[in-house]
Amino acid sequence: MEQQRFYGPDLYAFLDRQHKVLAAAAALFRDEHGQFLLLKTWYRDSLVLPGGMFEPGDSPRRAAKREVLEELGLDITLGRLLVVDHRSASIDTPESLQFIFDGGLWMAAQQEAMVLQAEEIVSAHWVSPAEIPTLVDPGSSGHRILQAIEASADGSTRYLEDGFLGDQATAHW
Repeated sequence: MEQQRFYGPDLYAFLDRQHKVLAAAAALFRDEHGQFLLLKTWYRDSLVLPGGMFEPGDSPRRAAKREVLEELGLDITLGRLLVVDHRSASIDTPESLQFIFDGGLWMAAQQEAMVLQAEEIVSAHWVSPAEIPTLVDPGSSGHRILQAIEASADGSTRYLEDGFLGDQATAHW
């Protein structure tokens, strides 16, 4: 039996019928006091990591790097991947893959060099890990960020489902 191959319009028709998942990437920055950078945007009630949605042609690292440049005005080299989180669809959010990269240790000079994107970013906050669950989206974001902090400390990369380690994800439904 001959394998079916798709070209041109047939390929695009085939791809249109396939399952789609949104993707976003962010960076985790820490300071010398053990605090982490979160941003306040005009369109969210909670704080977020610097980052955002993929654009066409973006890899996860490229998306995170581009978003950091857009939001903070800094062209940086990102470290290793800390977290991949599969976020299930809910009433108000589509299914997505969330990537967090290590942005490294930021000293005072780097913090002072930040130029917040006025169109999107209202303010920047350096917060302790203990504060994060009360400041971010009450969904999986807090768990995802805390897992990224742990991964940055222990040298691991973590796969999560809805903010929890893969083996623990179903226990929280």
